[in-house]
Amino acid sequence: MKRTRRLILTFATIASLHGAGAHATGMTAAATKPTRDQIAQAQQALRQEGFYVATDGTLNFHTVQALRAYQQKNQLPVTGTLDQTSMQALGVEDPVSAAREQAQMRAAAGR
Repeated sequence: MKRTRRLILTFATIASLHGAGAHATGMTAAATKPTRDQIAQAQQALRQEGFYVATDGTLNFHTVQALRAYQQKNQLPVTGTLDQTSMQALGVEDPVSAAREQAQMRAAAGR
């Protein structure tokens, strides 16, 4: 029984790495696929929080487990994915928001 449960949990983790279930949650493909830079930023933040993960920019098994533990510790939805809520909590920069902010600053400086 334990082996079956472990296989199911492993399969669910792998599925979450590949964005499975994005349509069921209403998230877009872009929202479920963080960039390598965002993953590396999250890994660095997780390391600063005391979780042992490599900062290689890949959403591997150890990163997913650290994300789950971080999410649970901080009372976030425990998804094991680097979603918007987790990125915000970890202080990961969203490139779209950063570009928008820079454009607004340039526009304001040009007036």
